[in-house]
Amino acid sequence: MIETKVAHRYAKAVLDLATQQNVVDQVYQDLKDFSRILSENYNLRQLLKSPVILTYKKQNVLDQLFASKFNKLTWSFFEIILRKHRENQLEGIALSFIDQYHFEKGFIDAVITTPVPLSEKLRASFTEMVQKKTGKKPLLKEKVNPALIGGYILRIGDLQFDESVKSKLNTVKTTLSDSTYTSKI
Repeated sequence: MIETKVAHRYAKAVLDLATQQNVVDQVYQDLKDFSRILSENYNLRQLLKSPVILTYKKQNVLDQLFASKFNKLTWSFFEIILRKHRENQLEGIALSFIDQYHFEKGFIDAVITTPVPLSEKLRASFTEMVQKKTGKKPLLKEKVNPALIGGYILRIGDLQFDESVKSKLNTVKTTLSDSTYTSKI
């Protein structure tokens, strides 16, 4: 919990500063790229979390990877985090920043799971559905699960709409197994 609070506070501070300097979109892109790279690179994640590896070595690695690519504010922020020996918090800070940015811009995360990939028409339909239900612009993530047989499962935050054939079949199965069947022969 403390790590989440720390990440949230740092993310809020950098969001406020980026907004003041009118570079919030560039910082967002930097932290989004950083988060993606961390999720794809186990060794880099472990390097940042390791208490054995000295901070200056971590800074050298990050410097080579990101210093020339990131906005000046983003890189200055990374340097501050490294000076404070909070490099193990960088991943959480980046994710918290992304969440806060989405909230500020009126976006909401939504996950749609279907048995087959969505067509453009269906994608637009689900986007419209989420927008009507929430009043926010959805960031739609798509998942394919052939076990659903047909239909969809739409998850928006804590809400879930399960309109899959598999779910309906399970409901029928449960209903039939709970009922006592009497033969009228």
